[in-house]
Amino acid sequence: KNVTQKLADYNLFKLAYNIIINKEHLTPEGLLKLVAIKGSLNTGIATELQSAFPEVTKADKPLVTGSAHKLPDPNWLAGFALFFPPSFFHK
Repeated sequence: KNVTQKLADYNLFKLAYNIIINKEHLTPEGLLKLVAIKGSLNTGIATELQSAFPEVTKADKPLVTGSAHKLPDPNWLAGFALFFPPSFFHK
């Protein structure tokens, strides 16, 4: 996966987290929302879960595009790593 689609997965995970924090998962609608989100993440819905909730479809995963979510230039990380280790071990 590219980094932008991992952001889409993260946003779905955050949505599921907020459903649980707000105790919405204790309602039938909230539970169905969680199952739908699970269907869109990683390997999807397990067979047992799909048979328990046959009416649930995957949640829409937003397509994240744009240059704002590109990985930074790898050279900045090299410079960062070269600068900090000596300063941490210097007495």
